[in-house]
Amino acid sequence: MSTTKLALLLSLPVALLAGASCAESSESAPPGDDAGTTDSSIPQADTGTSDASPDAGTDECVGDWCSIALEGLKDVGLNAIWGTGPDNVWVVGSRGFAARFDGTKWEVRRANTLLALFSVWGSGPNDVWAGNSGEAIFHWDGSSWKTSSLGFATDDPRAVLRIAGAGPEDVFALVEPSWNFTSSCPSAWGFDVQVACPKIYRRSRIEGELAWREASSSSYSCENVLIDRTFCVDLNGLWVDPSGQPWAVGQSGRAIRPRGPAAPPLVSGGLDETHAIIPLEGIHGTSTDDVWTVGGGGTIRRFAGGKWQVVRSPTTAHLRAVWARSANDAWAVGDEGTILHWDGATWQPSPSPLTERPRALYGVWGDASGNTWIAGEHALLRHRPETTGRP
Repeated sequence: MSTTKLALLLSLPVALLAGASCAESSESAPPGDDAGTTDSSIPQADTGTSDASPDAGTDECVGDWCSIALEGLKDVGLNAIWGTGPDNVWVVGSRGFAARFDGTKWEVRRANTLLALFSVWGSGPNDVWAGNSGEAIFHWDGSSWKTSSLGFATDDPRAVLRIAGAGPEDVFALVEPSWNFTSSCPSAWGFDVQVACPKIYRRSRIEGELAWREASSSSYSCENVLIDRTFCVDLNGLWVDPSGQPWAVGQSGRAIRPRGPAAPPLVSGGLDETHAIIPLEGIHGTSTDDVWTVGGGGTIRRFAGGKWQVVRSPTTAHLRAVWARSANDAWAVGDEGTILHWDGATWQPSPSPLTERPRALYGVWGDASGNTWIAGEHALLRHRPETTGRP
């Protein structure tokens, strides 16, 4: 946080700071990442640079998991992973790192930035979006990464924490709060101050124009705590359900669930009680009535039967991401190299090859054929279906 921002926050009344749930993106962003910084010792990456090679070195396997020896991985942290199938998997991370697996080999395709990429999502091999820790997001068109601006002010860079979508012309981006206090939840404090809130942007076509526009409103992320006190809900995780509607989770165990259709670019939503008081980080599901969210202290919640349910967790480690293949097959990952698997009855720890130094894991994704991938701190893991053996 800059000195200016720190001074501004410290000038706020204690009551405001105690009640507000807004926080810096560092709480949800991977620790130790290079958000908002550059390293002059690192050469500027060429847009779309390709370092094609098979899995470099020797893969190390423990149980059903193998650690992929991807070239350059020891120098970066991976923040997110996503794909469309076993022949199209993307990972992104620090210093503009991005790489694609085509089913046979990995190709490193760095974005033209030295800032971190926090998130990745797309509709296919030639339509991939990556969220930047600065003022922009990047789009892969099949040959190179191109910058796509959300229209932030040059003096107000914000991290794009999560990206998810329903199709090439319906993409959502979750953006951290603005600290210039120009967009906020209304409040009645008796003095002129507003609380910054995160935003959701939507890329959609309206009257023939395909563009990014602000999608969330104050009703989406503002919570009435007292009769005349309204606070914003800091958001960490984003998922778009099969109907094309975004769900989000964040600080203080809050979850935002769709409340019916909304005309683009706007989205509808309302706050749910998840029976958690600590941050929720990741969210994913298989339907609008089977959704998982995970977070601090090993917290696990499941939305089913029209309500959020408390689910027993076998860990107290901070969980960062969750991904579900079916009602009986889901994965969650987090700090200390934690890997959990849901078998339809219970969550159980899964042995990983990261035994020498447990590392924080930030992303998990799988395909319909049974492959599951995990991305984390200098780590890329793959779990193949039992019938195919190890990588």
